[in-house]
This record gives sequence, structure tokens and C-alpha cells, in this order.
Amino acid sequence: MEKITIIVPVLNEEGNLELLFQKLNNLKYKLKSEVFIDFIFVNDGSVDKTESILAELAEKFNYFKFISFTRNFGHQQSISAGINFSDSDYVVTIDADLQDPPELIEDMYYLSKTGYDVVYAQRESREGESFFKIFTAKIFYKFINFICDLNIPKDTGDYRLITKKVVVEFKKFKEKHKFIRGLIPWLGFKSTSILFKRHKRYSGVTNYNFTKMMSFAIDASLSFSTRPLTYLSNLGIFFIILSITYASFILYKKIFLDQIIPGFTTILLFIIFFGGLNLFFLGILGQYISKIFEQSKNRPEYIIKELKNFSTDIKFSI
Repeated sequence: MEKITIIVPVLNEEGNLELLFQKLNNLKYKLKSEVFIDFIFVNDGSVDKTESILAELAEKFNYFKFISFTRNFGHQQSISAGINFSDSDYVVTIDADLQDPPELIEDMYYLSKTGYDVVYAQRESREGESFFKIFTAKIFYKFINFICDLNIPKDTGDYRLITKKVVVEFKKFKEKHKFIRGLIPWLGFKSTSILFKRHKRYSGVTNYNFTKMMSFAIDASLSFSTRPLTYLSNLGIFFIILSITYASFILYKKIFLDQIIPGFTTILLFIIFFGGLNLFFLGILGQYISKIFEQSKNRPEYIIKELKNFSTDIKFSI
């Protein structure tokens, strides 16, 4: 019998866990004659009752596996941990806020059986999300696909099903700042999407504020592309040509027309502008260097405080 592992990263989701587990359990028993399903919940340093609720569920059900980090390491790191600990034919990653319906996993599984190694859940509508959230999400995917030369399906998140072939290749990545939405399509396996209507968050508030989304976008850009450096180099060449042209114009006015172009204010504005531009260039270059620095330290991607219901001889990588 084939096996599916459902991975759920959680951070302060105490209000969603019971209903989510109920829905996942219903799915497990609905498909019990066709496939065995177990769960891996990854506690990413929650400070509410999330950890105690997960521990209780792990005590009651041996197919409920539980990983707890020592602190908050991040959403992508939580997903990585779940995948690293999985040994199934299929892996599904889904958030705990119940915006993505767990019932869709059944359709994703059957669709994968037709020859797909990756099945994305693609949102055709977003219930309860602001215009700003929807607008910025669209801009995010257009920007990422443009700057990274990737084909990330728009309106998709981390809700997807992948086969064991994808999992095996994913475990080879040693990056410290993974952008999983980009890594999966980068692998190149045959993929497709399935449409669904995204629900309103059942309980609590989102852990992805604007600042985290900006950080997420920067990590994604730096992880998959050196285009920003190319653009900055081209922009630098443009300004050099522009300055030479302007200097030639000033010399022409002085030598042939005996005119001096006044403009102390203009010169000052140019100095301020190009000073700010240089700092911006250095900032982007510094971001690349900081990623190299983080990677060179070779620190673990996450630190595990506790494991529940895993076999003692399980092998994983971080």
C-alpha cells in the first residue's frame, strides 16, 4: 500500500489545530483502503498552547508525528524539516490556518496518479483577504518569475503534493535560506495545478506581515538570480555615458560659445542622488555577500528540541 505524509508547519495556531486534525483524520479514514496517511506537524517555536496540543495528539495517535524546534526558525525551514523526516511515496505540505481545504488532497493524489510528480493547489479566489494583500501577491509572482527565470505558477503557495522522486532530490539541497516555491519548479519534474477557492483564516492572525513578505521576496530574488547585479552594472554604465555626454556639452558651451552653465543647486542634487544610488547598489551587493556569509558558517538549518512517534533509527539531513 502506498503512503502519504502530510506536513504541517505551525506557529501559534492553537485555535486551528483541533479542527485541522479532524479534517485530516476524516481524509485518512476515507482513503484507508487505498493509501496509508500519516502526519508530521512541525512546531516552529510557538509561544501559545500549540506545542501542548500537538504533544497530546502525538500521545493519542501513533500516526501523528511531531517535531518541535528550540525556537522560531521560519516557515520554509519547518517545511524542510518535515520533508527531511518523510519516507513516503507522496508528501503534501499544507498550512495550519485552514485557508487551504485539506479535502483537496484526495483530488491532488488522484491527479498525481495520472503521471505528475508535482501537483500545485492554485487559488482561483481569496476569501477574506484585502485588496492590498491580493494586489501585492500578484506583483510578487510577476516579479519573481521575471527576475529569476522561473515558472512559478501564479496564485500558488506551499500547498502542494510531491512524489518520492521529488523528495529525494529536494533532500540534496544544502541551502540555508530555501525558497521552496522556487526550488520545486527548478527541479523540473512534470507538474500541474488544481484550482480551489481559498477560505478565510479560521482562527488567529497571519504570521506573514508586510515585513516578512518583503524579506521573503528578497530571499527568493537573491536565491535564484544574479540579475539584480547585472541590472546595477548596466545602470552604472548608463550613468557613466550620461555623465560623459553632459560633461562634453558643458565643454562645448565653454570652448565654442564662451558660456558657463550655472547650477550649484543642480550639482548638489546630483551629488545627493548619486550618493543614495551608490548606497543602494552597495546594499544589494551586501545582501548577496550576507547570504554567502550565512552559508559559509554552515550552521544547521534548524535545531530540534523534541521528536514524537518517529522511529529511533530514522535518518535525516539538515
